[in-house]
Amino acid sequence: MDVIWAAVEPLLLGPPDDHPLGCHRLRVSDRLCLPGIVWRLVLGCSCASVETLLDNRVSNTTLRRRDEWVAAGVSDHIAAEALTA
Repeated sequence: MDVIWAAVEPLLLGPPDDHPLGCHRLRVSDRLCLPGIVWRLVLGCSCASVETLLDNRVSNTTLRRRDEWVAAGVSDHIAAEALTA
């Protein structure tokens, strides 16, 4: 997972700060979400199953809401890195 994180981390701009009320729970780290997202892509399992695999440290809703990862092209980058390897 460290190798994948090294490829993904530079693509991420950091957490957005656009909550309309300016107050919300602290964001779960992207580093903690990475294994869940990779397991979803590789295994095709549900977000709820991944939540269980991550010992409920990351909710399935959190895994589905990493929109900035999509905007940054993280999945495409991971796929390209895998094909190159």
